[in-house]
Amino acid sequence: MEELHENERMAELPLDNRPRERLFAGGVPGTADLELIPGMGPAKAAVVAAALEFSRRVYSPLPHCVHGISEPGAFTS
Repeated sequence: MEELHENERMAELPLDNRPRERLFAGGVPGTADLELIPGMGPAKAAVVAAALEFSRRVYSPLPHCVHGISEPGAFTS
């Protein structure tokens, strides 16, 4: 894999060395960790972070809410 230097643009890399193309060609296992995030702006990063957190919660072996409602008046003062 050819490294992208600070003053280079992604378009200057050969097609087979661009992260997106490597991802499509080889899938996620064939893509380096740092290749998965270039060009990701704040909005996309937030969506990815939310998806990862949601996945973590869904597949977590521990319950997410340890405080259950045990009686109808539990939240009234």
